[in-house]
Amino acid sequence: MKSKIEIREDHSEIVSYDSPDVSVYIRRGLLSAFADHAADAHWHDDIELIAVLSGTMSYNVNGTIVRLGEGEGIFVNARQLHYGFSEERTECDFLCALLHPLSFCGGNGFAEKYILPTIGGGCPFLTFRRGGTLGELYEAVSALYELRKRPSFALHALGIGYGIWAALYGLPQIRQSARRPQYADLPELKGMLTYIHKHYDEKLTLEKIAAAGSMCKSSCAAVFKKYLRKTPVRYLIEYRLKKAAEQLTRTDKKIIEIGLEAGFSGVSYFIEAFRKQYGICPSEYKKRAGRAAPPPAP
Repeated sequence: MKSKIEIREDHSEIVSYDSPDVSVYIRRGLLSAFADHAADAHWHDDIELIAVLSGTMSYNVNGTIVRLGEGEGIFVNARQLHYGFSEERTECDFLCALLHPLSFCGGNGFAEKYILPTIGGGCPFLTFRRGGTLGELYEAVSALYELRKRPSFALHALGIGYGIWAALYGLPQIRQSARRPQYADLPELKGMLTYIHKHYDEKLTLEKIAAAGSMCKSSCAAVFKKYLRKTPVRYLIEYRLKKAAEQLTRTDKKIIEIGLEAGFSGVSYFIEAFRKQYGICPSEYKKRAGRAAPPPAP
């Protein structure tokens, strides 16, 4: 879960790994680095582990909300729709680790026996706690971060990564082969999210969004409510506001220009929607961002 997410055509995340020799990513982040203290809903081929150092955050995995506090963490399986957020807009200091399965696949049927059953089962996520249930996962994420700058990081990452896979493989619930029917409509939602993220600056309608997922309008609304707990139109507005907030902090463009580029039909509507979402007008948001101290180095 990064403050800047690069995506492919299907809106799965493009991950910039920390070593050319092993597909592992490890960073320290602050929830305040995300506009509105919420990441965009996304997915990737990597497994993800979040370890909270201080503060709290909520985490959405396929529509299920989990509350994480200091010393707690979550494992998110590959290709699951997920994002972290804080409705109260409170701070959270956390570590995020991504591990791609292919870096841990050996020969002689190794992947088929140990790796694929782990990522191909019916368990979208698991929580863990430092010094408690699956505490080795919390320690593994911490170790990856502490060792990230060593020249031998790739070797350490492989060793720690195999330890993570071993802990996961030993859990019967994560190797279940049966598909969970409640996630059968997740591909359609991903298609609609991809469409919104690619065309948010255009004139979009509920009909167009629903068509991107080959759904009727009522089914589209039901799927958004199930996984994201908001309507498609509300998601679109909030996504446009996030993109506008990013431009306010990163460019010198005028307010009216930013609003129009984000897909809003007029500056008055943009300012009012922005104020309702963030509690301040765009110009004040830009001023505060300029005065804010930079976040600590990862």
